[in-house]
Amino acid sequence: MSSGPAEVFRTRSTRARAAVSGLARLDQGRLRQAMGRLADDLAAGRRHERHRDLLDADALDVGYRLVAAG
Repeated sequence: MSSGPAEVFRTRSTRARAAVSGLARLDQGRLRQAMGRLADDLAAGRRHERHRDLLDADALDVGYRLVAAG
């Protein structure tokens, strides 16, 4: 589980995306375009308008799991 919806936007960082194998394997040109659209949506407030229901969520399960050997 993510620590909250805002955590999802940390993947806008190139270094953070490179550490997430699913994002690292995508076509990087298309990924840059998508991140540009995300940045535009965030700056204009469109992301918040579309996903207002997520803003008050305490957690967001985006399907990532960390498996650690003890």
